Amino acid sequence: MDIEVIGGGTHKARKSYVCDMCGRRIEVGERYEQTFCKDIDSSKTITYRLHKRCGEIVGKFNRMHGAIPDELSFRQVAEWVQEDCCPHCPLSGGTECTGDIFTCKGF
Repeated sequence: MDIEVIGGGTHKARKSYVCDMCGRRIEVGERYEQTFCKDIDSSKTITYRLHKRCGEIVGKFNRMHGAIPDELSFRQVAEWVQEDCCPHCPLSGGTECTGDIFTCKGF
C-alpha cells in the first residue's frame, strides 16, 4: 500500500480513541498526534492517531529508516525498538525496566 501524508498535527482528545501504534486508549483531554494520509491505490483517506510518546518513537524510526506510517511500519517500529534499542538502553534489565517500549524512560 502506497501512502501519501496529507497533513496532521497535535490535538486534544474530545473523545476516547485507540492509539494506532500501541493499541492503548487515548483518553479524553489527552494530547495526541494525528496524521491524515491517502492510500494512493484506492484514494481512500486514513487517519492515524498516536499518543505523544508513540509519535516520538515513530518519528525517530522514520528519520532513521525513511518509512511512512502504515500498519506494517507500526509493527516494524516496535520490533526495531526491541531488537536494536533495548539492548543499548541504560535501564534495560534493571529494576526500572518494565519491558514496555511505550513507557520506557531510557529510550
